[in-house]
Amino acid sequence: LDVGRISCVDASGASRKMFFLNIASFGLSGRVDEIVNKSSRKLGAKGTYFVATLQGLMSHKAQRVRLVLDDHPAKDFNASLVAVANGQAFGGGMRIAPGAKLDDGLLDVIVVEDMGLSTWLTQGWKVYLGRHLTMPQIKTAHCRSMRAEPVDDVPVLIDVDGEMVG
Repeated sequence: LDVGRISCVDASGASRKMFFLNIASFGLSGRVDEIVNKSSRKLGAKGTYFVATLQGLMSHKAQRVRLVLDDHPAKDFNASLVAVANGQAFGGGMRIAPGAKLDDGLLDVIVVEDMGLSTWLTQGWKVYLGRHLTMPQIKTAHCRSMRAEPVDDVPVLIDVDGEMVG
């Protein structure tokens, strides 16, 4: 199995390093984790994440982020969500990276650029089936390493294997 390593700053401003097996992501997914962590789990994993995603969509705004993949030039995105995936699914079964392989030596990077709420509400179901990658707002790449930073110095919420970490 491949293992990812992330370095970030936590909510208190301290540097934090950790490993992940499945997916590290930021943006909307971090906001959803924040909501899930404050929610009851009466609806089970799928139901809890679905409701939290709807709530997150109402309050989350896309952010300008700069990504550097391997040794390629930096690219800026107005991103709602960026997932760095070793595994295929997160958030109660959302297949954010349907082609990811746990042992190929690469991370699948999925960038969900800013989409209006109506697009999320009418097309978001595609993520559960892994059919969202052909949407024009979705950008994909593969890499061995990635550096991400907010362009506007506005903090982004980070999710690592289902936990909000920074």
